[in-house]
Amino acid sequence: MEKQSVFINPFVDRGFKILFGQESSKELLIELINDLLEGEHHVEDLSYMDKEDPSETTDGRGVIFDLLCKDRDGTIFIVELQNARQDYFYERALYYLSRICLLYTSPSP
Repeated sequence: MEKQSVFINPFVDRGFKILFGQESSKELLIELINDLLEGEHHVEDLSYMDKEDPSETTDGRGVIFDLLCKDRDGTIFIVELQNARQDYFYERALYYLSRICLLYTSPSP
């Protein structure tokens, strides 16, 4: 009987999260991020955060990030996979970033 190989497609949400979104694959994600951001930012370590932020109202929009991470120096960032052109990508990214700012910043006294 021939043994079947199993491949994970990293270009779909589920495959991306399996490959990069688990504690066991943290070093792989760090390497990917550092390769992509070479010369701009360097991540030495990161922790995975809750990827879902439900809407505060019944008619509002919640967000589900592919990955939400925090690096050693406290920088919080979103890792989002896009494998096709997305209408309104910049507007959605701005909305995601706004939600992150609301969640993780507190007003000064």
